[in-house]
Amino acid sequence: NLVRSINQILPYTFPSFIKNISAKTIYNFSEVCIENALTILKALENEYQVIQQRKLTLYHLGEVIIYPRYPDQGEDMEYNLNLSPSHYLGNSFELLRRTKGMTDRIKIADSINT
Repeated sequence: NLVRSINQILPYTFPSFIKNISAKTIYNFSEVCIENALTILKALENEYQVIQQRKLTLYHLGEVIIYPRYPDQGEDMEYNLNLSPSHYLGNSFELLRRTKGMTDRIKIADSINT
């Protein structure tokens, strides 16, 4: 019941549809999006645990979200449906954090090229 999708934020892709904004602002926007999504998912997981007396996993995500989606990670990348949605989103958040310094480098490269 999960649908592959492409999230239009970092670290999945650079949101090129957002114009005239610095790379640092796009990073901050992406960070806030993932932090908020993690907060929501953890609340859903906690409530699901209380009501259903079992852990909310990717396999059961369709029970709480009408059209559950997951980021397309590319060819031959599979998700373990027995893990929680917040587990994978936490991984994405960690990946985003690893790219934090890149926004400064993009700014420096832009100033050199102009």
